[in-house]
Formats: sequence, structure tokens, C-alpha cells
Amino acid sequence: METSSRYEIDLCRMADDAEGCRWHLDDTFFAALDEQLIEQGELDATLRVTRASATFKLEFAVTGEVSVPCDRCLEPMRQPIHTRQVLEVRLGTERNDDGDVITVPADDATLDVAWNLYEVIALAVPIHHVHPEGQCSDDMAKLLTRHSAYAEAGDMHADTNADNPFATLKGLFDDKGA
Repeated sequence: METSSRYEIDLCRMADDAEGCRWHLDDTFFAALDEQLIEQGELDATLRVTRASATFKLEFAVTGEVSVPCDRCLEPMRQPIHTRQVLEVRLGTERNDDGDVITVPADDATLDVAWNLYEVIALAVPIHHVHPEGQCSDDMAKLLTRHSAYAEAGDMHADTNADNPFATLKGLFDDKGA
């Protein structure tokens, strides 16, 4: 993961009242993270950091769109993102990320939030994402229709179409004498 220092925050320099950061995240951001779920997008992200002694509350807010593969046709589709998430960070002796609370060393209290931004975005993508009806790839829609017809007939390998790759194999086991 190669992100720039623009996503690093120095927790020791944070005032006791809330401070904020803003970023515009685009394809360059996703390319630097080298993840496959989300490779493209246009989003605006804000981070509000509130300090209470040695504990920090990081409030992420992200709005925009990402490009993800459609579950039905596998073609890219735009998925709107509008999410808020809170993360707790504490100062401690060594760096630790157990998922619920991140601990950073008090003597080096910088935190690169690029991966946290990515996780906030990725968690906002629905588990099932498909194009609206009629907007999937025409080629894939035809293929799905053809396979659906096989499934409805009760035999996925039925010889109902000349394009059926199993048509030539159908009689292979029927001829027992050969």
C-alpha cells in the first residue's frame, strides 16, 4: 500500500476540540491501495477528530460513487456511497489494530488513515450489487436467458440449442456396445 503522507494525521498535534480534514478520492487513491474490490471512484471524504485525553474519536463521512463489477453481468457499474463511520484510537506503548480500537505509540502518534478510508468505503458497498433491470450487458443477458431456459426445463445439458457444448457428448454413454 503506497499512499501519500496527505492521509497521515498527527494525533499529538490535535487540539482538545474537534479538528477536521477533507479529501477528494479518485482512481489514484484506489490504485495506490492496490485492492481489487474497488479500483475506481469519485468521492469526497471528511474526517473529524475529537480528542479526549489519550483517546481520539475519528468520524469519517464519505459521499460519492465507486465502480464495482455487477454481480449479474460482471460489467462495471456505478455504486452510490453515502456513509458515516466512527473509529476509536488510543495512545499506548505499541501499534495495535484489533478492529474495534486502534492503538498507536504515544512517542510516534501519527496515523495513516488511507486504509481506514478504504474500509469505510468498502463496507458501504452492498453485498449484492447489480445494474438496474435492463442495463446489464446484452451479451451476458442473452447467455443468462439461455441458461435460465435450461434450468426451467430441468436439464442444464438439454439439447435444445445448436450452441449447446454438451450436444456432441450426449450420445457418448448411450452407445454401450462400442
